[in-house]
Amino acid sequence: MKILSGPVFHRYYNKLMLFNTVLVCVVALLYGSIASTMAFEYERLNHLSTYEETLSEITTIYNNKQNNFHTLMLTFYDNSEGFSAISNLLEYQSVKLSDLGAFDRQSINTMLRTLASKDSDIRAIIIYKAATDTFYIFNPAANVLQSLSPAVMEQTGFSQTELRRQLLGARDLSKMGALGFDENKSQHAYFLGGNLSTRTSSMIENPGKALVAFDEISLRRALFNKSFGFSGRFLITSLDGSIIFDSWQQYTDANGEARKFIDYAVLADSERSAKIDGKSVYLSAVVDEKRGFVSAYYVPKSEVDSQSMYFSRIILLGSIGFILVSITALLLSTRLMSKRVRDLETGMQQIGSNNLSYRIPLTGGKDEFTAIASRFNYMCDELEQSIKQGYVYQLRQKDAELYALQTSINPHFLYNTLEAIRYNLEYEGHSDSAEMLVLLSKLYRLQTKGAQIIPLRQEFELCESYLELFALRHDKNLAYWLDLPNDLARYAVPKFTIQPILENFLVSGMPRGNEGLVEVSAKLEADGREIVLTVIDNGTGIDPERLALIQKQLAEHEQTSGSGFGLSNVHERIRLVYGDDYGVSIENRADQPGTVVTIRIQAMTVEEVNSGRFIGEGLDVSGTNS
Repeated sequence: MKILSGPVFHRYYNKLMLFNTVLVCVVALLYGSIASTMAFEYERLNHLSTYEETLSEITTIYNNKQNNFHTLMLTFYDNSEGFSAISNLLEYQSVKLSDLGAFDRQSINTMLRTLASKDSDIRAIIIYKAATDTFYIFNPAANVLQSLSPAVMEQTGFSQTELRRQLLGARDLSKMGALGFDENKSQHAYFLGGNLSTRTSSMIENPGKALVAFDEISLRRALFNKSFGFSGRFLITSLDGSIIFDSWQQYTDANGEARKFIDYAVLADSERSAKIDGKSVYLSAVVDEKRGFVSAYYVPKSEVDSQSMYFSRIILLGSIGFILVSITALLLSTRLMSKRVRDLETGMQQIGSNNLSYRIPLTGGKDEFTAIASRFNYMCDELEQSIKQGYVYQLRQKDAELYALQTSINPHFLYNTLEAIRYNLEYEGHSDSAEMLVLLSKLYRLQTKGAQIIPLRQEFELCESYLELFALRHDKNLAYWLDLPNDLARYAVPKFTIQPILENFLVSGMPRGNEGLVEVSAKLEADGREIVLTVIDNGTGIDPERLALIQKQLAEHEQTSGSGFGLSNVHERIRLVYGDDYGVSIENRADQPGTVVTIRIQAMTVEEVNSGRFIGEGLDVSGTNS
């Protein structure tokens, strides 16, 4: 397509949509092909399911005939009179059926009638005498055993080769005459044979053979009341192609001779599809080499395929329709998206050419392009306003820089000056004042230098210097107690976390007329994951209403005022470093005057905090103040 090679697909979004569309179309095509094939196969198997069931039935029926034939042959030996009579007939070459006495003939008839009564499908029993190549046929309906001429048997299709087999193809019984069938109406039956032994001859010597003719009606009955839908054909053949059963009843050729199925090798291959009589067919076969037969069916492939394409065609047409819709959606969306992108490009080109008054027209939608255009217009407004105010801003910036230079104080100058004052005071004997200056200098140095995150050890040293300074200032009317376990000294805390709490007490909470007392302690909680810092004083406490207001402001992260300013400052800094689960809480002491301030932080080293693994994104706590 021409549009696929045009510049419209040079854009990133359009390339992405093209890739997605191609991927979806390929998946749809593959899915359609696979689903169509599976639907076709399902329909085909569904249409052929009746054939499969019927094939299983006729195979079972014929198998049962062979399985029961051994029992039938035992009848010759169960009846001693009949066995003796049949032995007389088969053993001696000169003995004919007419030479037997009435008792022997009656015994043979009784024996054969008993055999025929064991299976209702038996239509005739043929006894073959090998010594004289003579046939005798028993008609169960008339209870008569009589001789058949070799010519009749040859006309029926029995040859020496056929007689050596245990199973024979179907023969037309009406041509034998002795059974009383109408010669104009074929009566086909298939034969199972077995060698006979006599009193003096074994089966190996083969004095004779019994051939039992079974009516095909039991096999054909399996086809009754079945809806096949196709012109299929069921067959049972021997391994050399002799037809035992044929649902089309094509047992003989044009000359009336027994027909063989010429494509029997195709059936024995058990392929799912093949060519028979030059036509493509679907076939299914059961090959029993031990028993020497093949049962199979085949149906024209064209008939099955024509009725199995309904759902597969619907799936294929659906896949093709989906692909066409996807391509149409791609073309429409790329055209619309290209227009929106061109609007953005036009706006950037106009601003790039110093046309600051240009604004991208908004469509009123709420998609990302509208949001980008709106933000672009807003930035243009800000840029235009900034340019207008640029000159005034630059003047004010210069003034601010000048003011900062004028008010800057060199910390080293301050340290040196304090050291000179301390030396003079100590020289004049004012040791307390000199010590206060030392502590003040130390506090100032700690405040202006060092990292923002320090070990608890250093924080407690800072608090000790601060408290000592105030103790000297109040004529040692302040007592303090610091408890920091050695195993907690290495954990980190934001600098000046405890000092603002102490300042609130020392400035506005000191008891009047009594000695002030402050206790600062640290302990590990929550299975070693948290550190709790506690500051307890004996001050005047906080008015309940004022305390409730401070607690509410801390809970809602509001800026407190008055004596609570240091609390909110510490609280927010801890939350920024450790998260919202940590911070400061305050309450009055229950048993005596004073307050209890609890500071909860995470048990982390300075390196862990500075690595940023547990702090808020973008927060820099590793810098230093010079």
